[in-house]
Amino acid sequence: MNDEPPPELLNSDPKGYAWQVWHDRTPKLVAKIKDVNSYGPKECDALDALLAEIFSGVMEPLGAHAHDREVWAGWGADHQARARTGHYRRQAVHET
Repeated sequence: MNDEPPPELLNSDPKGYAWQVWHDRTPKLVAKIKDVNSYGPKECDALDALLAEIFSGVMEPLGAHAHDREVWAGWGADHQARARTGHYRRQAVHET
């Protein structure tokens, strides 16, 4: 078993898979979700905000109303800091 962490995963290469997913597939998926569901303005605005967050490169914490905000804050703390600096690294998950 390889104990090395996976290589850095960046979405800055327009020829790379990650770039394609973020810039091509994700907006199409969000548009499809909006088209096939009868969401109201609040839900559509939330999906639009998600897309804006994806493309801005800054991952914001969940709002104060989220019931599991503290759990997500713990999981995402390292990634939120990296998003602000532009450094993303896929973390290996090890079960103990």
